[in-house]
Amino acid sequence: MLQNRNAWRHVGLITSFLLSVIFLCAPLLAKPRTLPDQIVATPVGSLRITNLKCSRALGFQFVDGNIVNETSKSWDILYLAINLHDKNGVVKPKEGPDPIIRAHDPSASAGIAVKDLGIGTTVKLRYQEEAKADNDTFSATFKFADGRYPVHYKTALTTPVADTTLKYHDDALAITFSL
Repeated sequence: MLQNRNAWRHVGLITSFLLSVIFLCAPLLAKPRTLPDQIVATPVGSLRITNLKCSRALGFQFVDGNIVNETSKSWDILYLAINLHDKNGVVKPKEGPDPIIRAHDPSASAGIAVKDLGIGTTVKLRYQEEAKADNDTFSATFKFADGRYPVHYKTALTTPVADTTLKYHDDALAITFSL
């Protein structure tokens, strides 16, 4: 009786291990298809989405690539809406996009949030979601939804005399401005 329990325990462990390997390696098992690079306009310049590939495995749709920040800002957080399509029309993943993305683009099928995207940097794009789609005709179109970047103000007096220390004085008066 004890041998049967141990045997079943080993079968359970082996089954769990194999399922974990299959799930984690699903993107490697799927045949990726290349998608065209995209330019995403933002209020402060453009982002470039490069090396896009899509694949499908175990009921999940995968989109991989790179996001290149060609804007003039370092983003604290950047929200991109994704419109997913295949030969049957709009692809609706099991989970919808973040409410922030939905507020800016109600037609978005999905979305991603990228944190700490510096000027000129490239980050890996990895989107995966449970969705039914035809991988041979699948496409993903990216669009700027929202984002935050730090704002740095530079102040200076311009008249009557230019001064970056925000101080002015003459024979009758002395003024120091502070923000």
